[in-house]
Amino acid sequence: MEEAEQHINCLELKAAILALKAFLKVGLQPPSKCQGNHPPRHILLEMDNTTAVAYVNMRREGTQSPSLSLLALELWSFLLTKGSWVTARHLPAVLGVEADAASREFNMRTEWMLRKDVFQDIAHHFYVPKVDLFASNLNHQLPLYVSRLPDPGASAVDAFQQDWSQWKRFIHPPVVLLPQILRKVRSDRATALLVAPDWPG
Repeated sequence: MEEAEQHINCLELKAAILALKAFLKVGLQPPSKCQGNHPPRHILLEMDNTTAVAYVNMRREGTQSPSLSLLALELWSFLLTKGSWVTARHLPAVLGVEADAASREFNMRTEWMLRKDVFQDIAHHFYVPKVDLFASNLNHQLPLYVSRLPDPGASAVDAFQQDWSQWKRFIHPPVVLLPQILRKVRSDRATALLVAPDWPG
């Protein structure tokens, strides 16, 4: 809801920051772009928003908006910590049809969460878990979370590929995954707080 109120130029720069964070996360870089765990030194970022391109490239005309300037500084500060730099290039919108379509496919059915106070009551009654499985940057309850898709804030991707025995887990999954989750809990001898519907039978 907060992002829905923001100007498209701000959203374009935020998208660039998230894309760079996901790309530069160790283990997510394509082998052709990086050797070992070293991030690429230069990244070409193609964007269909000319204002966002100007701010990423720090052109003189791209300093009129304080909010865009702050986002550009956040982008460059992050890149400097990775020893990388970026050049943005304008990509006409007609060439980005596939990426545009993907950005508009928001599936609310996979973005639910418990109310924060309900989660805190559960954690208080049982214990505070260490990691939230099957979460995203929109609905995670804990700082450490595992996402379904590449996510710049996630500690890992694809919960089923992780070892669940290490930490106490919080699981509030899609119902269809419950049988697979219970098998994984048993096989990994995991401890988890599992929230599921009360559907007898």
